[in-house]
This record gives sequence, structure tokens and C-alpha cells, in this order.
Amino acid sequence: MRRKALDEAIEAQVPIVPITVEGARELMPPGSLRIRPGRLKLTILDPVETTGMTTKDRQELMETVRGTGIVIGCVARTEMDLRPV
Repeated sequence: MRRKALDEAIEAQVPIVPITVEGARELMPPGSLRIRPGRLKLTILDPVETTGMTTKDRQELMETVRGTGIVIGCVARTEMDLRPV
């Protein structure tokens, strides 16, 4: 996870939404350049609030987000419309 993304979320005082992925290793094994057909499971986790945080809280925020599981990315937005498929 990149510190800049966390800093931007803290600066904007918006929540971070962790996203995990399952099944990628089977579709693209380590060292392979070939992507195999198949399915991935993306899970959008509960938002982690940044309200009231400063960049001094970045390490704590990073540990909180990492504690949610193996996170492939984070989305920081002021508005979000998430619907299960």
C-alpha cells in the first residue's frame, strides 16, 4: 500500500475502502506472463475512517487497513455507490 494514497485520504478526510482479491494466483501464477481464463473474487471491505487524522497517524492507519486482510488497493472517495452483484 502506498503512503501517498493514505496521505491523500487523510488530507481530504475521506474514508479508505480496502479491496481484496482471491483467485489471482491461479489465473496468473508467479513468474508467468500468461493470464489464464477464470474467475476472481473481489471483496469490498468496510470503510476505514480518516476523520480527525493527520499524517502523523499514517502508520496506525496503514496497520488498521492491513489488518483487514490482504489488500490489493484502496479507494478514497467522498461519495460512493456500492451495490452487490
